[in-house]
Amino acid sequence: MRLGHRGMRRVLSAPLHGGHYRAAFGMARRYPLRDLPANSRRFLTASGEYPYACRVRTPLGIVAPTLYSSHDILTVNEIFCREDYRCGGDLRVAVDIGANIGISALYFLTRNPGARVYAFEPDPRNTERLRDNLTDYSDRYQLEEVAIGTSDGFAQFAADPYGRYGTLEYTEVTWYEPNFIDVRVRSIGGVLEGILECEPQIDIVKIDTEGLEEQLVSAISDELLSRIRVIVYETNAPAPYHTTHFRHSYSCQTNRLESLTP
Repeated sequence: MRLGHRGMRRVLSAPLHGGHYRAAFGMARRYPLRDLPANSRRFLTASGEYPYACRVRTPLGIVAPTLYSSHDILTVNEIFCREDYRCGGDLRVAVDIGANIGISALYFLTRNPGARVYAFEPDPRNTERLRDNLTDYSDRYQLEEVAIGTSDGFAQFAADPYGRYGTLEYTEVTWYEPNFIDVRVRSIGGVLEGILECEPQIDIVKIDTEGLEEQLVSAISDELLSRIRVIVYETNAPAPYHTTHFRHSYSCQTNRLESLTP
């Protein structure tokens, strides 16, 4: 038995997880009052018609990214309401690896009027939607339509019907039929090195690649790490890396590494 996208076991265990309370309070803060009941219903029950302009409060005012399925409102909740990639108002440079339809990039860009984002996304359907969602910020972000790996090359990317679960590390699953596309792959070291030739430091590196996160984080060299303040990446269990450089924390499948250097 399921409720929306969630199995009943996950639903019944929800009260034990503090992140769900953070998300609930975040929904009340981030969604305009008139939108809160409908957005809560969409989130909890996977109902509603799409495309849907989802209004969200930000430090720069209300934004309304276009969502294309109930899976996208999960992303909005994780990023804007639960703040899995939380940043302060001093954010200047964000690197968004696995940028999807632009929800995380929009979060970073709305922290202040000067924030810049370097986004990487290989799925052409997602990049078209990302550009639409970031129309008002075209002078503050750069998008490269590539996948990120540990070395340069080309590979098959398993694109999913919802745009949220695509991966280079596809294994057989029962709940969606992938569309395999050929994509260019760039190494994470080369990508970060190129950005740091233009920027004095990177404030946050966000990695959501549905399977390669640990390999990518572990591949970042010490020289590059010294110029990165925060790294966030998803895994199913705590996965601390580079602990001589960073303080590690873990919540709601998200690892957070914060630099030990002020």
